[in-house]
Amino acid sequence: MQTTTQHRVGLIIWLYTPKYVNKLKNFGLLHYVSRKTNYAVLYVDEQEVEKTVNHLQSLHFVREIERSYQTEMPYTYDGLLEELDKQAQAVNKEKEAQSIGLFTPL
Repeated sequence: MQTTTQHRVGLIIWLYTPKYVNKLKNFGLLHYVSRKTNYAVLYVDEQEVEKTVNHLQSLHFVREIERSYQTEMPYTYDGLLEELDKQAQAVNKEKEAQSIGLFTPL
């Protein structure tokens, strides 16, 4: 038996009121609801994103829909420290060059 992974996309749904938040369960996995700031995080299948977004925008209690970019973020940070060190050294060299250039007589 092979297991297949479903690629899901997170949607941040801003609401006018959280009163109808249970209706969002019909569209995918309702992960989190903030009743204080009126938003919900909903995960839907990657193939059905456009259809779901269009349907959600037509609902009267939905204010705005944003796509979550969590899937595009790196999960491993191998080599990140070395890259940041190189960038910091380059910035320091530029600052030194500018400071030396400011104090040299013309």
